[in-house]
Amino acid sequence: MAIYTFGMLNQINRTLFLGMDVKAAGDIDSFIGLDCQDPHISRCSISIPDLGGVIAVVTASNSVDYLKMMSSFQPDFNLKIYEGQINDDHLLTNINKSNYYYQFPIAVKDTVKIYKLARNQLTIPLFRNPDDVSYSVVYVGRLVDIHSFYVGQLVYQQDTFENFTTGNPNVLMNFSFKVKYFGYNGPSTTLEITVFRNGNTVFYEKYFEGNLPPTTTIGALGHSATVKYSTFKIYTYGFRVELLCAGNNETATVTPGASSSTSTVKTIPTTSLTKITGVKTTASSTTTSTAKTTTTSYETTTKKANDRLSFICFSFVLLMLL
Repeated sequence: MAIYTFGMLNQINRTLFLGMDVKAAGDIDSFIGLDCQDPHISRCSISIPDLGGVIAVVTASNSVDYLKMMSSFQPDFNLKIYEGQINDDHLLTNINKSNYYYQFPIAVKDTVKIYKLARNQLTIPLFRNPDDVSYSVVYVGRLVDIHSFYVGQLVYQQDTFENFTTGNPNVLMNFSFKVKYFGYNGPSTTLEITVFRNGNTVFYEKYFEGNLPPTTTIGALGHSATVKYSTFKIYTYGFRVELLCAGNNETATVTPGASSSTSTVKTIPTTSLTKITGVKTTASSTTTSTAKTTTTSYETTTKKANDRLSFICFSFVLLMLL
């Protein structure tokens, strides 16, 4: 397959085409491409029309999609948001009328983001700046899926820093964290979780190869918290942490939900640097040996492997709307 841009690359330096294996589409009937990469536009809208089938809106960029709560919706809507691929391993969250209030604002990552809706219509405001959606401000009941941009993929651009606050030092919240996935490559890969109260650190834990995170919920009462994942530009599979916020007189518990599915490493890719071989899997870890490095992933849950379906194939071409 050849795609001719007729010089457009000189004028527009961003994604215009998306190739996808027809099997990767699953039950989706129609795709709509949305281009929100114009630097002069800070806000877009994901508009999913009701065409009588399953519709998916796709955005493609190296930026985070920050979603704000929609102003209206039909009571039977069921929105699924995928990062990178359309399968359960890449399902970020499943939003419906019973949980939408606690989901927003949402940060959607990976190069390709897919918003899937069946037989319904929905419009969601999309922003590039997290401050425009008050992403760092938490409230009672909010559930946040904190993860690296390319979680589940063996890359070196996984460093992440996110901070959350009640917006007022006098307003306290129970910050309850659960580490769902921690990919590390030697002792230099670290995951740090900190909770602050009245200007003091009331909880701090640093996880690394010799100090793996627990399977239980951790955290403390405070007015702000930070999560920092550092790789020092070494290849890892990233991380995933769930944050649940509860009132200062409540005990927070991270309950399983659509957003709690673990992005398990299913397929070992071949990189331009070295060929990955020798995979050994146990119930709690995946170790990958290479000629140059060894990467390890730690998970609190294990899921059955699914076949990886590539988005870079030759079945059809989706033109991203200008």
